[in-house]
Amino acid sequence: MSVEVRYQACTAHCDYCDNSLYGAADRRDALQMMRQAGWERRKVDSEWLDICPDCLFEEKFGEGSDGA
Repeated sequence: MSVEVRYQACTAHCDYCDNSLYGAADRRDALQMMRQAGWERRKVDSEWLDICPDCLFEEKFGEGSDGA
């Protein structure tokens, strides 16, 4: 899981790039913010991976693709 708690605030980090979501009050709020922003969570073996929309797009269409 890539949700970091510091100074009573949570930040979600993409496991594939440097994108992050800031400002969550707790882990539950961070997970809700991630869903609303289009992030995806995947369980690989016993580890959860958090993937931002940019990486999901690149995974689906490939780097440099215009989606057409």
